[in-house]
Formats: sequence, C-alpha cells, structure tokens
Amino acid sequence: MSLSGSLDLDSMIERQNLNDLLVGRWCLGADTLNWKLYRSAFDDAVEMDFPDASNPSVSSSRVWRIDEWIAYARLLEGFDVTQHYLSNFRYQVTESAAEVSTYLIAEHHLGGRHFTLGGQSTHTLKRGAEGWKVVKVALTPWWTRGDQTLPAEAGARYAAGQAARSATAIL
Repeated sequence: MSLSGSLDLDSMIERQNLNDLLVGRWCLGADTLNWKLYRSAFDDAVEMDFPDASNPSVSSSRVWRIDEWIAYARLLEGFDVTQHYLSNFRYQVTESAAEVSTYLIAEHHLGGRHFTLGGQSTHTLKRGAEGWKVVKVALTPWWTRGDQTLPAEAGARYAAGQAARSATAIL
C-alpha cells in the first residue's frame, strides 16, 4: 500500500479520511460550536502555532492539553457567526503519520462587521487506536480583510458572558 503521492485506492481512502476529519470535525465543529465534534479531531495534547488574535502578523507556538485548547477555542462563541473553509489539500501520508497542508479562509462576523483571514494551514496528524488525530496545527496568514479588532472584542464578549451563541454550544 502506497500512501504518499500515489493515487491508488488505499491512498485515496486515507486522503478522504483526513479530509473528513479536517472539514467534518475540525471546521464544522468550530463553526457550529459542537465542541464534542471538534474535540474528536484532536489527540490529548495539541501544538498550536497561530497568529496573535490582535496582530495576525505575529505568530506563537504552544502545546495545549486538549481541554485547555477547547476552553480557549470557545472564544469563537463571542462572534455572531464564523465559517472556516479549507481547500487545495496537499497530503504527505505514511502508515502512522500525516501532514495535510491546505488553503484556509476564516470568516468572523459580529454586529454587522467582519474579520476575514486567509492563508495556509498545516495539520500534523498521527494514527492511533481511534484513527487519525491532529497533534499540531500551524497557520500562516497571507492576508486579512475587515476589522482586526473583532477577535479581541468577541473574546471579551464571551468572557463577559454576553455571547448569545454559548447557549447553543454542545459540550
């Protein structure tokens, strides 16, 4: 079975499994605030290399216990709506590890204003007893559009208990 580069049936199935995890659990879970679904995409610890919310040109890397990361990701509840798009998938897959690079567009809306970030995301995954799990996510921003203060405002809204979407969150 060849999983890297070739398009035999086994590698196509593996690529689809990875796509389903990233789109169907990571993106969908975050955007619908289904934190159980989102959590199912990750290992027990995850390294996040993301841009600073208030300054997307500054990036930092940190390893999070997954429950801590979910608590932090819940800041998305402070937006009226978010939508994450992944495209242009590129796969490097072995029997036990995978790296999936994609283009990413992340839309964030609050009170008629918006903040959009576009760039590349790279997901590092490992295969375990429960299948593929994300162990690292790196985001490289290429461009932004809109109000760059919205992430901080949405976070403050969530922290103050004023995020109406929190009532619909699935924990």
